[in-house]
Amino acid sequence: MMDIKRMINNFHWFYWQFQLITMTHMMDSFEWWLFHSLLFFTVILLVYIFYVITFIAIHYVEVLCNKL
Repeated sequence: MMDIKRMINNFHWFYWQFQLITMTHMMDSFEWWLFHSLLFFTVILLVYIFYVITFIAIHYVEVLCNKL
């Protein structure tokens, strides 16, 4: 239970640091919403691309290893 609380506190601290660096705490509400939406979709897209490329690479390695 304590680890979960520490993890949440760490996440909150990192998020606050992110807001300070990007100055999003000074944005209007629509700007903040737009910025975080674009950031969210960019991260989701990168995770998906990494997922697809990783499994394609693993498949090609398996095919090459089976031919040897």
